[in-house]
Amino acid sequence: MANTPKTLRSSKTKRAELEQRLKDIRQQESTIKERIYKLEASIAAAPGIESARRLRMWNTVPADDARMIPAARPRTRYQRQLVNRSRSRQALTALLLAGIGVLLALWLSYQLKASGLI
Repeated sequence: MANTPKTLRSSKTKRAELEQRLKDIRQQESTIKERIYKLEASIAAAPGIESARRLRMWNTVPADDARMIPAARPRTRYQRQLVNRSRSRQALTALLLAGIGVLLALWLSYQLKASGLI
């Protein structure tokens, strides 16, 4: 069987098609390997990124929306009154303690002046 120009041409075109397919497959392989490398790098870096995020966020106040509990029931009027009373009680206690501190400082100053140390 002699190689005719027609068979040579068809074998060349087949070879060119196969080479093109091989080139495409190699390109896909390199793309897939690159993606795998990036995924492995991100998986390996995830704990470090998470700890860095925690360090950045350790001294921040969460947003008002984050504090709201979605399943929390709204407070009744009586519960709101109790909360307001306790806040008022705390504020009055703080004011009383601050007043006692000021009076103590004034008394100590008077004592020091009376004894001649100041």
